[in-house]
Amino acid sequence: MVEEYTVKNINPKSQAAKGLEMTVMRCLQLIEAFDALGEGEDWTDVPNATYRKIIGERYMFARMLEEVFNRYKSGRIYTEVTDLAANLPPAALERKEIKDGLHRISQATDSRSKGRAARTPTRRGR
Repeated sequence: MVEEYTVKNINPKSQAAKGLEMTVMRCLQLIEAFDALGEGEDWTDVPNATYRKIIGERYMFARMLEEVFNRYKSGRIYTEVTDLAANLPPAALERKEIKDGLHRISQATDSRSKGRAARTPTRRGR
């Protein structure tokens, strides 16, 4: 019996690997949609068609989208997506969409560490 399993031991065609890959893809697409927003806009300003394209026809999870946007504004989403992607099988990491998205995330985190101001969460009612 194997004591430890690594990413290399995961069957890339398994349901778990495909689910993880889709989660990473959706997060990267949401980050891209949020990056396209202008100053002072929030998650409600993203067109509904964009959410339907990313999540599917039955997206009705406004609280989930709001939470993802809050994590985007605070910068936590970048480390969370990077941590999820670290668990992907090597074949999934070679997909162009994932590779490009992770590259954009690394650039965003590098620019923050070089002294650029991070986005601050919007505070309603203040």
